[in-house]
Amino acid sequence: MRKLKTSELQRISPEEYQQQRHREVVVVLDSVRSMNNVGSIFRSSDAFLIDKIFLCGITGKPPHREISKTAIGAEKSVPWEYFSNTIEAINFLKSQGYTLIAVEQAENSLDLSTAQLPTQKVAFIFGNEVDGVAQDVINACDHCLEIPQLGTKHSFNVAVTCGMVLWEHFRQSKIILILLFLLQSCNQPKAVSGQQTADSGQPSADNRSPVTENRKLTTDHRKPTAVIYTTFSNDCPMCNKYLPTLREIAKKLPDSIDFKLVKVNTDEVWDFDWNGNLDQQTILDSEGKWCEKLDLNVYPETIILRSDQQKIYQGSIDDRAVAIGQMRRTALKHYLIDAIESVKKGESPQVKQTTAVGCYIE
Repeated sequence: MRKLKTSELQRISPEEYQQQRHREVVVVLDSVRSMNNVGSIFRSSDAFLIDKIFLCGITGKPPHREISKTAIGAEKSVPWEYFSNTIEAINFLKSQGYTLIAVEQAENSLDLSTAQLPTQKVAFIFGNEVDGVAQDVINACDHCLEIPQLGTKHSFNVAVTCGMVLWEHFRQSKIILILLFLLQSCNQPKAVSGQQTADSGQPSADNRSPVTENRKLTTDHRKPTAVIYTTFSNDCPMCNKYLPTLREIAKKLPDSIDFKLVKVNTDEVWDFDWNGNLDQQTILDSEGKWCEKLDLNVYPETIILRSDQQKIYQGSIDDRAVAIGQMRRTALKHYLIDAIESVKKGESPQVKQTTAVGCYIE
């Protein structure tokens, strides 16, 4: 078996996530203290197409760096709403016809391994790391759900608990979910007979170039005319100073130009996003093969390649970086932007090569 690359997973964007038909499943967090747990629950909720998360009491709210560390962008895809009191959230869900299930150890609780869970209009309530779900909240719920345990500890981490419950609910209702997706796919426009698919005529995965293997999925599935690769690391102060510039450049690019970040430090927390699909726009280069193939030696450094892999520009993003640790307040020359404008016009940029200033890639 071969491990799939991130670029092969075909993840949808946050905008596409919110357009999906969700399963009327709500997660309610009753005063969950840890921001990291909140972020993990956002990530699990994203994975199982949860409709919304209700953040209640002292539960932290996005945007927050600690939430982003574990959510990795899921806090932007999963809708959420804040209630200062959990009972208010419970009463609202009751008025909407939801079945309320507190995940807690209680008298006459249901066993997760044997319980038949409602497939629609269900809300799962998860409690504080120390006190669990409050008793008044349990009193307002229809059922309590308990995960069987055999060891010396009496509880799971709340984020782990949420993941297990959401998976079991997904497992029980996945036949319905599959039918929904099939119905949705049947409504998609079909390709014209004889029309080539996006991958027709492409070389095999082993022989693909950096451009074709990670090309952007544009609306018409055409191969981009140019691809921008930029080395980046959250651990680099200079990279972080270029963060707003890179976001703006990426947002304004036409579909004919693709944009890729080459992540040089794969063990760091990765929360870079520009309201797009993080998986499609990031290349994990743990062994340095991409940097070696593209002849990228420092970070940040950028290169633009045409679809025939002819180099259009390589070097600095602009001239703000004078030396490591020394940057001008504003750029006098915008090398990358100027090169992009030249590509749009089908011309060669006036400046084709500059010396990038940054940390050397080991």
